[in-house]
Amino acid sequence: MAKAAVLKKLAAAALTPKRGGHSPLYRAMWRDYDDVAPLFNRPRPNWEQIAKVYAEAGALDGDGKPAMAATARRTWRKVCRDKSREGPATKPVPGERLAVSHTAPPPPPAAHPTPHLRPAAEPPDEIEHANPERPRFGLARARGFTPRNQ
Repeated sequence: MAKAAVLKKLAAAALTPKRGGHSPLYRAMWRDYDDVAPLFNRPRPNWEQIAKVYAEAGALDGDGKPAMAATARRTWRKVCRDKSREGPATKPVPGERLAVSHTAPPPPPAAHPTPHLRPAAEPPDEIEHANPERPRFGLARARGFTPRNQ
């Protein structure tokens, strides 16, 4: 091959968009989002017909084929997800003042009274059920268990 032919092919290859990014179907749905969102977000739209209309308009899937119904539905879900991440559509213009409401501010929340605390009772001088000679707690034993050593 001649050097000029190789350079021509390399230039064409360099200008060819790489695989990845978004499909033409995704870009078309993104572009049409504001107009078609009320139609596509209703229960059970006809994704077969939607995919057919987009294919006729030239919006193909990532492989360059007309999109199937499932592909159109999944692509629409991705567009909706990415639109929700985008944030508000209207962004403030630098130097533009925001409208200020001249209504009275809401009243401060009412202070909650502290609950009434009872003074701690004084401990009794002696506890009736306590027997200092016998410990109150002992070792735990499993029910039905008899040690072999005894």
